[in-house]
Amino acid sequence: MKPYLKAEEIRKEIREQLPVIDEETFREHYCSECMYYAGGINKKARCMQRQCFWNQEEEHFAPVLRRMIPILDEECRQAEERYLDAKRRRDAVQEMFAAELLMERRKKDPCYKCAYNRNSPCIGFCYQQMTAHPVDPNERL
Repeated sequence: MKPYLKAEEIRKEIREQLPVIDEETFREHYCSECMYYAGGINKKARCMQRQCFWNQEEEHFAPVLRRMIPILDEECRQAEERYLDAKRRRDAVQEMFAAELLMERRKKDPCYKCAYNRNSPCIGFCYQQMTAHPVDPNERL
């Protein structure tokens, strides 16, 4: 499926300049269900295409949509800056508590304080699983 914009993703000042769909076409062809429908502004239905091509597969977008590119580029740049700042803060906190986080991970390890692992190399027979719950021999898999 092709990517497309939803009506609410288009700024109002740009939507106001998109082509108007005449009411007859709007009623006959269910434009509100079309992926190019840009919503109703100033009591007029708007289309993202230069003209309403409800029966064609070719896309001829209204040139006013091109104005969204620099706006969206700026939004992406700002979002990336916010992301990098949040990542830097998260990394700083993780470094501050690196020892504690490592100890928490070790405690979650099933071999933490295992009687077999403490005194000799692990043989792969887990003491924790062995003592957790007995297996019923009549139980089917």
